[in-house]
Amino acid sequence: MVALDDQNFVDFVVQKNRESKAIVVETLRKLEIDYIPSQTSFILFDISKYPTEFMMDMKNKGILIGTRDYLGKKWCRVSMGTVEEIKEFTKALTELWKA
Repeated sequence: MVALDDQNFVDFVVQKNRESKAIVVETLRKLEIDYIPSQTSFILFDISKYPTEFMMDMKNKGILIGTRDYLGKKWCRVSMGTVEEIKEFTKALTELWKA
């Protein structure tokens, strides 16, 4: 509750979340991966076309993600972390997707 009362902190967290999400969205667009636009602290993107087990491949790169089936497709759910964490995520995503 104390953190929520600190408007400067709230503004900082919201801004960092936006920065992280912008990095992910830019990467998804470059890789031509479909995603569901989000106003939350996570993004769902379509991994149906990924040729192997995406969650395991990401785990092997030290990145934990969640997957789920929705509307007949397989999706990855990635929560926004720090900008540095998101840069590591998008680097791994790009390496795997282009492999």
